[in-house]
Amino acid sequence: MTQPENYRGYFLIAPPKISDKRFANTVIFIVNHSEAGAWGVVTNKPFLNLTINTVLERLGVECRIGGVIHAGGPVNNQNVHILHSPEISSSETTSITDKISISNDYGFLSEIAMGITPEKHRMFLGACSWAPGQLEGEMKGLPPWSPEHSWLYAPADTQILFDLDGIDQWQAAVELSAKCAVSEWMS
Repeated sequence: MTQPENYRGYFLIAPPKISDKRFANTVIFIVNHSEAGAWGVVTNKPFLNLTINTVLERLGVECRIGGVIHAGGPVNNQNVHILHSPEISSSETTSITDKISISNDYGFLSEIAMGITPEKHRMFLGACSWAPGQLEGEMKGLPPWSPEHSWLYAPADTQILFDLDGIDQWQAAVELSAKCAVSEWMS
């Protein structure tokens, strides 16, 4: 499959035999990718003992909704990010694709906590990040990285992103990546 020049709006999917076991069965949604580097959030790893309610109350936000919060990654793990469908937004919302936006401002969090939510949303603590050139190097297996650092990839799918979790999301994303590769090879 021809690699895109920019992975913004894509899933990076851990291959079945990934060498770094910390990322086994992981799906990452890439929020931004530029010459300055890249960042995204792990979308399929909910915290086992941490809820949206607990996190927002710790931030001083009264919360009327339940649900899990996801471990978005090891960087900036005090920051809350919300991937969501675009029908509700704030002045701090960034559109990633025509169907996926991201917000992380206090006002938007407060609205969600009060039950004013987009149709689809998922909340994260933390993120993953890549230094300038790092993601490209990992994807192409360029030194100091090797092909074992490479990720599977596919354009993000909202059903996989918002409706599946855990191993089910990872398996669906692996299948999507394979379908995209086969489709390209057949055209």
